Formats: sequence, C-alpha cells, structure tokens
Amino acid sequence: MIETLKILLGIKDNSRDALLSIIIEQVRSHLQAKVEVPVDESLDWIIVEVSVARYNRIASEGMTSMSADGVSNSY
Repeated sequence: MIETLKILLGIKDNSRDALLSIIIEQVRSHLQAKVEVPVDESLDWIIVEVSVARYNRIASEGMTSMSADGVSNSY
C-alpha cells in the first residue's frame, strides 16, 4: 500500500516512508472506528485515497482557504 501511495504522491525515495506509514495507520484506525465491519484489503482503496488527501494537507491544517496565482483551495 505504501508503494501505491508513493506513486500517487510522486515520491521517488524512502525519505517519507515513516510519515506515510503513520498516516496509513491513522487512516486505518479512523476507518475502523467508523465502520462496523473488519477493515481488510477490500477497503485499502479508501485508505489510500484518504491518505493522499491527508498527506497533501500537511502544513495547512486549520486553513480554511488559500488562493495563489489564480488557484483557490478551500478546506
């Protein structure tokens, strides 16, 4: 799963593996708390998608919107 995440994020080395592992485990724990079925490989796609979003929000937690060069992001 971590390799898929690295491909989606464009990470080519192992420098972020520890961070990505923590994100994956946190997302898995949150998903398990929300659903009433065991979280197995069939739900890995959800973990990957949410992990990408979580990684991309690093350093912008708490931000509600941002605009730069005509691009606007809202959280």
